[in-house]
Formats: sequence, C-alpha cells, structure tokens
Amino acid sequence: ALAQALFNATVGREMTEEGQAALADLRKLAEEHPDEPEVRLELAKALTNAVLKLEKDGPRQGALDVLRKLAEEHPDEPEVRLRLAQALNNAVLELEKDGPRQAALDELRKLAQAHPDEPEVRLRLAKALNNAVLKLEKDGPRQDALADLRALAEEHPDEPEVRLGLAMALTNAVFKLGQDGPRQAALAELRALAQAHPDEPEVRLRLAQALCNMAIHRMNSLAGHWGAEPFVAEARALAAGHEGEPDWAPVLAFLAQFPA
Repeated sequence: ALAQALFNATVGREMTEEGQAALADLRKLAEEHPDEPEVRLELAKALTNAVLKLEKDGPRQGALDVLRKLAEEHPDEPEVRLRLAQALNNAVLELEKDGPRQAALDELRKLAQAHPDEPEVRLRLAKALNNAVLKLEKDGPRQDALADLRALAEEHPDEPEVRLGLAMALTNAVFKLGQDGPRQAALAELRALAQAHPDEPEVRLRLAQALCNMAIHRMNSLAGHWGAEPFVAEARALAAGHEGEPDWAPVLAFLAQFPA
C-alpha cells in the first residue's frame, strides 16, 4: 500500500520537489524490500513516467539508468522489463537529439529480439519505430525505422497492433519526408495495407490522414487546391459514413474546406 501511495504521489508531479521526493522514497523502499516484487513494479512505473515527463535529457537518462539496472537485476520479472521497453519508447519520443534517440531505439530492438515470446515488448518497439519516423531529423534514418517496422509487421501478421504501428508510421512518413517520390511510395504502401486488411478500420483511418497530409503538401506547392483535389476525393470516400465519430473529426474538418 505504501509503494502504491508513493507512486501515486509521483504521477503528474515528476518535475516538482514533492514528486521527486516521492520517487526517492520509492527507490529507498524498493532497496529495503528486495523480496517484494510489487514494490519494484511501482518503482518501475514511476521511472517510466519520469522518462516521459521530465524536461531535460540528463534526468531522463538518469531515470532510464535506474530502470535498466532494475530490469537487469530481475530478469524473471517480465512486468519490469515491459516498463523498461515503454521507457525506451518514451525516450525515442522525448529525447532532444537524434544520437541518444537512436541509442534508445537500438536498445529496444535488442530487448525485443532477446524476448520474442513477449508481444507487449514487441509492440513497444513498433511504437518506438513509429515515433522515430516522426521525430528523427533526416529522411535516411526515417526510412531505416520504417523498414524495420515493415519487417516486424511481416514477421508477425497475427498482431494487428504492430500492423497499426506500421500504418501510423507510413502516415507520419507522408507528412515528414522531404521529397514527393518517397511520400508517394509511403502512401501507395499504406493503400495496399488498407486494402489487404479491410476489417481493420484504424488502418483505413490512417490512410485518410495520410491523404490529407499529401493534400496539404500539394496545397503548399505550386499545384495549390487543384493539386490537392485527387487526394481530397479519395479521403472523402474513405470518410463517408464516419460522421460524428471523434477519431474521424480532424479528417472531416479538413475535408470541409473543399467543395464537395
């Protein structure tokens, strides 16, 4: 009960003195009670949140170091390992520079490879690869992350959440890639993915979002609204029947600026 209370005291307070004091107390409690895995798990959860919420990379890496050591010392506790996987995903999303971001991604790749029987760790890798496509600064590393995620989805066709991660990454690629040819290739791959899995509406939503992203690129080019129109029409066909659904609201709002 004390461990849970200390964890609760850290939530949303990671950058405050109160939250940091609660985290220090939780670390001390875990050290004093090494035979109580539930205390360790509360500490792992708090450290995972710290990697996500702290504002500077030094403290983020410090929390990650403590969590890494915790997972190494207790390899028979998959829940702690899963928290490390989530923290590494958080690091890919939040670290400020590509070097440390790539290092966190590489560590998560190795963790997933070492535990192929833990699909939740693999899912965190899929999410981190998607985050890498979104956050990395150069197209080459973005394409490398996309290739790894594509391979992961192909190796695990029975895991729709990994496939959704690929769909999200392709959507982000259409938005972030710097040249039209690679954008078009990502869009074509996403079309094929949606066609191959018509019973997965989340993939279809990502395709609609990617089409909107492509329309935005065209609107920002010399082609203007005229160049955007084919993508708008395709997105509108996908959006038909989804009026009133919150997930589709941004797509529908974007399409509303174009005459039907």
